[in-house]
Amino acid sequence: MELHGETRDGLRVLSIDSRRSTMRATLFFRVGQADETLATSGWTHLIEHSALHGWKDPRLAFNASVGLYATRFDLDGEPDAVVDHLRRLGTWLAEPDLSRVEHESKVLRAESEQRPVGNISLNLEWRYGAQGPGLPAYRELGLTRSTPDGLRAWCRERFTADNAVLACDARLPDSVLLGLARGDRHPAVLPPTAAAHLPGVHRVASGVTGSAVVSRSFAASLAPEVLSRTLTETLRDEEGTAYAPWADLERVDGDTALLLFGTDVSSAGRSRAGATLARVLRRLELYGPEQAMLDEMAVSRSRFFRDEQNAPSQAWAAAFSVLTCSEVYTLEQSEALSAAVTPDDLSEVFREVRRTAILGLPEECSVPNGYHELTSPPRELLDATSVHKHVDGLTSMRVGDHGIQAVAPSGSVTVPFDDVAGLVAYPDGGRRLISRDGWSLTVEPALLQRGNVLTAALEARVPPELVLPHPPRQPEDIPVRPSLAWRVRRRARVRFGKLARVLPETTSGWIFFGVSWFLVINALKAVVKALTGP
Repeated sequence: MELHGETRDGLRVLSIDSRRSTMRATLFFRVGQADETLATSGWTHLIEHSALHGWKDPRLAFNASVGLYATRFDLDGEPDAVVDHLRRLGTWLAEPDLSRVEHESKVLRAESEQRPVGNISLNLEWRYGAQGPGLPAYRELGLTRSTPDGLRAWCRERFTADNAVLACDARLPDSVLLGLARGDRHPAVLPPTAAAHLPGVHRVASGVTGSAVVSRSFAASLAPEVLSRTLTETLRDEEGTAYAPWADLERVDGDTALLLFGTDVSSAGRSRAGATLARVLRRLELYGPEQAMLDEMAVSRSRFFRDEQNAPSQAWAAAFSVLTCSEVYTLEQSEALSAAVTPDDLSEVFREVRRTAILGLPEECSVPNGYHELTSPPRELLDATSVHKHVDGLTSMRVGDHGIQAVAPSGSVTVPFDDVAGLVAYPDGGRRLISRDGWSLTVEPALLQRGNVLTAALEARVPPELVLPHPPRQPEDIPVRPSLAWRVRRRARVRFGKLARVLPETTSGWIFFGVSWFLVINALKAVVKALTGP
């Protein structure tokens, strides 16, 4: 089956005639979560979700999804129905109907609140902070700022014919045009890493996970299978401490990709999982995989390429290559180039992996040799114009002309005002200031001296377009300022340590405490007077 390529009104169309009675098509756009900012995070998902609203047609199945660097709309069914709905989709994206956008935004916020943040999202947050591939860890905070005008502008910029590719397993009729607006191609951009040291380690609640930045090559395209096979052999077959190791390659552009990997780990294997993972990566770096493993993989690929039912997948592979500005290969070329990869080629790939790796390990794991525990970057004490002490007596917020800093006995976190990614704002006055490198400060006015003054200072320094208004919190989630008695006891405890434990914690306790001491003192006076005489 021959791959057919053409351009229709700016849209690249790649198709292979599968001779099926039905038709499958995928419309790809080069836009994803990593292209947003924290203030617009979730907008691409909202457009994708809204574009399919109201679709009901028994003649076809359809779905859509948003990834890190691509959004896709999948259709499968009767050829006429697929073509009709491709036109409907193109027309909607050119002139989106956003009359229900407020309701759909609420639906997606509800979904986001229930969806747990996975280990790989946390890992990418440690790597990139609140930007690029790190944004999925922030639960689409920008949905609260979405407006019809803003979403239309995003559609005009990213959901255009020139920023899209269509893959089909049948030729489109010559007269078919999708009606997408014209625009520019937007190549993917990978932001600089926010991690202070590489390779590094952060902590996760369960399992292990990891990411690395690698150069695109046919050897790199085999790295996920090599790594998942090796982890399976080590953790499952030999140690029996894991069930399903996995690895995947996220293609960014023609030069760069992200290698993502992880596995579940049993309680018996948690303490040594980090050392095992580091040892596997080191072995692959030094020696690459066994040639026998590559031979097995070549046999599996050859079987896949020879199966005519898989021939249409060439159109999808080619579409993604076009989307990532990569060279397009035929199935035969792909098979030959993959078969030519050697253990030394993969050793070079895993040298990059180990040099750029960030591992997410359980608390029980020690940091493997050669890796660094990732922490907040060291900052000098901020030259403050105002200081707001916390009621705990231990921490304080320092505000200066160029940033805000939280200072505690364990260290400090600083957010420069020119590095703010977003300011989450609650109606009760609570604020969360997030920097682009992923570090954040929470400001609860009830727990700080002159907390309302601090909140006003933040809002004066953060641009309005970065403020992320949020709905009211539940009453039990809003901190309440402790009583005066609690604060006095707390500060005394900070100053005098264990001696302050005798102090009461409530106002009624202080009254009882005062009356008791009054009676004790008067009783002592009476005893002294009786002993010394008139």
